[in-house]
Amino acid sequence: MSVLTLRAKDDSIACGGRFKYIKPEFTFTYENLIKAVSDAIEEEAKEHNGEFITDEKEKIVEKPQYDFDAMKEEFATIAGELMNKDPKVGPRITAIVDKHLGKGKKVQNLSPSQAELLALIIMDMKEEFKL
Repeated sequence: MSVLTLRAKDDSIACGGRFKYIKPEFTFTYENLIKAVSDAIEEEAKEHNGEFITDEKEKIVEKPQYDFDAMKEEFATIAGELMNKDPKVGPRITAIVDKHLGKGKKVQNLSPSQAELLALIIMDMKEEFKL
């Protein structure tokens, strides 16, 4: 029989953890572990009037899908139009690109796996130039 000891009475064993009220020691089986954690959560809920306890499942957020080629075209269009209106905005565009890619890096050298970075650059450009 295995025993899981999280805290010993003589302080020779003291494991940290998320569960303030977990039993200090119990027979180590899957069922006993589940029960100890469940009991600790219930005890914590009593202390906080159930305020932090929920039965809701965590929602899985799907990663957005990006059309890399369309975004490269959008970036080129935005940058081109801005530069045609006022060539002095070039350093501001470069600063946005440098912020996301690093100094001296170019959007034209991005790969499709970096589509999220390109999306951030476009978003920042739209915000910066009120587009």
